[in-house]
Amino acid sequence: MIRTITKTITKKLLLLAVISLSSSCAKEIIQPKEEIVQKPKMEELTGYYSKLVRVKPSDMIYNEKTEQFSIFGTDQISLSDLTEIYKINNPQN
Repeated sequence: MIRTITKTITKKLLLLAVISLSSSCAKEIIQPKEEIVQKPKMEELTGYYSKLVRVKPSDMIYNEKTEQFSIFGTDQISLSDLTEIYKINNPQN
């Protein structure tokens, strides 16, 4: 009879310990750090690209619908591609 009481008390204490441990361990949700990225200005990109292709910036046109830079009416490079190239060659920006 004493063994039965001891087993019952032990089981209850063990159950109480498990419940208290599981309820006291709160999950911590860690948010990823957001990288603050500054996009280069359109004037910077136009000037940069005009130097690369040796064309006057006034000869270049940016089409907002297609997001393409055009020289003399012909699409040359997309805004995303030019921005990526600009970031690689100008890491401080």
